[in-house]
Amino acid sequence: MGYRPRVMRRSLGVLTLLSALVLAGCGDDRSAGEADTEPRGPIDHELVEMVTETAVGGMVSPGAVPLADANAVHNFSAQFEDDRMETRLLQLVDDLDVPDDKATYAAVVALGCDLPSDVAVTSTDTGIVIQAKKSITKPVECLAPMTSVAVVLVDESVVG
Repeated sequence: MGYRPRVMRRSLGVLTLLSALVLAGCGDDRSAGEADTEPRGPIDHELVEMVTETAVGGMVSPGAVPLADANAVHNFSAQFEDDRMETRLLQLVDDLDVPDDKATYAAVVALGCDLPSDVAVTSTDTGIVIQAKKSITKPVECLAPMTSVAVVLVDESVVG
């Protein structure tokens, strides 16, 4: 049997319709007169702790997640291969005395042999971003990758 080109008009029509629907849903939720008052760019923060565990997996993702309670820690920790990171984060959040005008956020900022000592925190249109600052120290030699989670406090006014 020889090669026979396929007509893809039906598939192309469905894809076009789906694309139009997705793009139509990508609007701004603010009403016409509502202004965006949240600051954008680098924001003041306090690095509470850099929690590091060996061979727990996870993915580096600068998008920060609010850690307001044990349920939030549990959801954030679902990415790790065992419960060591969750146990440490739960203990940290439980012991943390968060002032009324602050919010706790976390992000996986490193995975490998580099141990970051500080982070930069930025407010963007999509939320809070936490990124490890480049270390000027010589990298540590390790036998298994280390996962580092930065836990920070930011002003509640920044996150809305």
